[in-house]
Amino acid sequence: MKKAWTILTVYVLLAGCSSVNVNEGNSILETDQQHNTSKTVSISENQGKDLVNAYGLALDTLLSLDHGWDNDIKYISVELNSAQGLTDTNIPVIVENLKKHKVAVLQLPLDELVKQGLADQRGVLDGILLQIQEATLTDDNKLTVSGKAIKSAKQSIGTTIELQKKNNVWEVSNTTITTES
Repeated sequence: MKKAWTILTVYVLLAGCSSVNVNEGNSILETDQQHNTSKTVSISENQGKDLVNAYGLALDTLLSLDHGWDNDIKYISVELNSAQGLTDTNIPVIVENLKKHKVAVLQLPLDELVKQGLADQRGVLDGILLQIQEATLTDDNKLTVSGKAIKSAKQSIGTTIELQKKNNVWEVSNTTITTES
């Protein structure tokens, strides 16, 4: 895995890229802002598994924000459509990891949660919806994830979470609340 990340890093440095966006499936989109070009490059299965750890940490961080909603939640729902770089086999691992919070874990968007009666009459969820909206890999050791913790259509906290990989372990290096409603 280290060899693949090293090759990717060297390739990114040689290409003069300023950012790398992780895309659906097993690829990443490299953006060369200097030359205004981009390329898609495959990532290995191990790199995808490594991203599972990073996304899991980002979701745990979203859940741990001091929003006062998690005192009596009945479920956690996750929307991972924009959690690029994951495969259909990676997502169940993330869902399983969230079960450590000892509540049901669902994969439903806000409108579906409301349709299924998992909210009160005002549309306030009985749980929390966690969304990953964007992910940017800036080098082989840093990942920035933008996401939201949602309690209703009118109550949410948008957050940018910066993760850094040290000694093969992802850690949160910074969390910034970007929107709060």
